[in-house]
Amino acid sequence: KARGLYSEELMERIAKEVNSLRPDFVVFSGDLVQWRTDQAALDAFKQLTTLFDQQIPLYFVPGNHDVGNTAEPDEVARFEERYGASHFVWEGEGYTAIGYNACVIKAQTEGEQSEYEWLRARLTEATERGCPITMAAHHPLFVHSADEADSGENTPLAVRQKYLDLFAEFDVELVLSGHLHRSAAGEYEGVRLQTISAAGR
Repeated sequence: KARGLYSEELMERIAKEVNSLRPDFVVFSGDLVQWRTDQAALDAFKQLTTLFDQQIPLYFVPGNHDVGNTAEPDEVARFEERYGASHFVWEGEGYTAIGYNACVIKAQTEGEQSEYEWLRARLTEATERGCPITMAAHHPLFVHSADEADSGENTPLAVRQKYLDLFAEFDVELVLSGHLHRSAAGEYEGVRLQTISAAGR
């Protein structure tokens, strides 16, 4: 209960700050609740999102607590029923932001190749706009180095290089992620990777 109250207080502070800053949009980078089967938690999170100014668009990309570590298609479908598409594109004035479903990539499900193809198409479109590109997802591609061993914290080596090369090919400037509950930073061929600590805990 105390942890729940603390999370609620944090969200109230975050929403107040966001509302005063009036950003173009807000991204929730996954792990929206601890247990996706806890209806009370799902309802509470939905209620907390109403604290944000309704004129500011909210986007949600899934974390492993939202769709499970295996990111099965039915789990992703349930996430999308609750929050909308599990990836998005925002074409801002002078920049493009793309959010993607890192869970299907990390789990290497049948949806991984579809996500890759979707990303390549969106990056092609963004490049044609000629604006800087920022990405957002739940899992970081890596925490310390591009060749680090697989762990629960990063994207598996089996697919990691594929996405690093994709983002480098399209001159992505920044890849934002969560998952770690602490901050981390890295770089790969000009692509900056930044992991941000958890907002709700």
